[in-house]
Formats: sequence, structure tokens, C-alpha cells
Amino acid sequence: MKNETITTNPYGIQTPTSVKGFRENLKKYYMVHPINTEVLNYGVNVEDLDINNLYLYVNTDTDDYDIPLMDISNLDDLYEICEGEPMITPKMDMDNLFFNEEHSNENNFKIYETQEEFLTEGEPRWYSLSSQLVRQFYMMTLGDFSGYVYEEMN
Repeated sequence: MKNETITTNPYGIQTPTSVKGFRENLKKYYMVHPINTEVLNYGVNVEDLDINNLYLYVNTDTDDYDIPLMDISNLDDLYEICEGEPMITPKMDMDNLFFNEEHSNENNFKIYETQEEFLTEGEPRWYSLSSQLVRQFYMMTLGDFSGYVYEEMN
């Protein structure tokens, strides 16, 4: 029998264990947009689109990038694609967070179910991939594909 560690994330976040799960969580928890933006004119929500039809919004100090989700297998790929420090936008707002230890409490941050809700009610912000403020959120939502790992402190 294999030992498994089961952790419960706030908001029922499922930490991905596959590249497909990583891409699905990029769609669910980060700002993305359709490859064919015309579909938005017909009442289609980003959440209804397949990951094959979505770009991840990425920003750096020098440029903006639209990167197909299917071209990303982990966050480190963004460093290879982008020039400069990549920044992405999680679909969440933080209240009084101090670095990365407070994402385990749902009272400290809010996740938005839809991008439309986030854009109208939330406060979209760019966070660098190295940001300590959202590092735990990256680990919860993107797992090992975030480039970060949990270490037990003894």
C-alpha cells in the first residue's frame, strides 16, 4: 500500500497531478481569453471553452503575451517564452495577507467563479511568478507545475 498525503485546500481547490489538470486550473483560477475572441460576442463564457481554445494572459515589464494553454506544461515555460519576469493574474482578491501563509484560510482571500465576475467585482492585479504574496496560491492551484514545493519544517 502506498502512503499518500491528503491535504484539504480552501474553496475545494484540487491541486493538479497532471499537465492536463495544470492547464485546467490555469483556466479556472487565472485570467485567460479565447483564441477566437468573436465567440464572446455570442454570449459564450471563457469558462465554457475547452483549454485547446484559450490563451493565458502574461505580462512582463517590456511586453504582453497571449500564450496558448496547450503550449504551457509548467510555469517555468513562461520564462522561456517571455522576455523578462512573467506576471499572471489570479482570479482572486486578497484581504490583509502577509506573504504566503494565509492562503489556507478562506477568510483571507476570495476566488471568483467567473472571469466576468472578477472583472466587474474584483481587483485584477498582475503578480510575478516569483511573488511571495501568491506563492502558496500558485502551489495550491498549480501543484508541482508551479515550480514550487512544500517543505516540511522540523
